[in-house]
Amino acid sequence: MKAYATQYLLEDEGVQFWGNSIWPGNSHDMNPAENVGAIIKDNVEDLMANEDGQNRYSYDVLKTNIEKTLRDIEDDTALFIDLLCSMRKGFDALEAAGG
Repeated sequence: MKAYATQYLLEDEGVQFWGNSIWPGNSHDMNPAENVGAIIKDNVEDLMANEDGQNRYSYDVLKTNIEKTLRDIEDDTALFIDLLCSMRKGFDALEAAGG
């Protein structure tokens, strides 16, 4: 609700901006960084689910699993190429939808 209040305030002050009616919604097709974030999240969750012992949800275990996941995808150029190439499809779909 705060976002709408901010938009109304900006409109009242004559500030031109891209509001919710113009800006595309959160879409993995339009933002490859969201895909990377989801991949990292899923990988870390999988690693955490496979941890044993009392410390499975400790800060140190979480940090270790995040670092492992980042190392694993750091040099995965195919992943990043696929994500960047997928942007064209997303842009075409957005344009076809009148966005």
